[in-house]
Amino acid sequence: MKLSNMSLARINQINLLFLVSLAVILGLALFSDITDGVLAVPGLVITLLAVVFFIISRRFLTLAVKELKSMAEQVSNGNLDPRVNLSSDSEFGQIARSLNRALKRFSRILTHVDGATEKLSNLAERTASVSDRSHVTSEKLSEQSTSLASTIEEISASMNEMTATIERINNNTDSVSEVSIT
Repeated sequence: MKLSNMSLARINQINLLFLVSLAVILGLALFSDITDGVLAVPGLVITLLAVVFFIISRRFLTLAVKELKSMAEQVSNGNLDPRVNLSSDSEFGQIARSLNRALKRFSRILTHVDGATEKLSNLAERTASVSDRSHVTSEKLSEQSTSLASTIEEISASMNEMTATIERINNNTDSVSEVSIT
């Protein structure tokens, strides 16, 4: 069984087992009438094994935590590319795989958001261009409407003058007609 594949609970159980064994042997050595060193050798061996296992397990834990911390710092600085390569089945390996998957998904989402943002930006530019053209067309129509209204007013004034002239001609014709009858 590799240390890197052990769960934290299993590492803690082994450390606790060594400590309990050490305590039992030391207790027996202290309270036993047999003080000629019979329990000293097993106690020393168990103590050495406990210390070695403790140092190795803490080193493994420290390395795993450092890798996860490094990744977290890079992500907090905006870099979504780092990945942690803890292939073990321990809790740290599970956390690393989960974080790697989450970062991959988050990167995909950001890529989609960037694409959508680019499309929206292009659409906004086209909308602004259409709006500008519409505004220019509206101003031209307004100018033409003003010009048309002025022309219609001139035509109306001319029609009123023509109507007045025709009425005068009609009146003069009626006057001439009465004079010629008389």
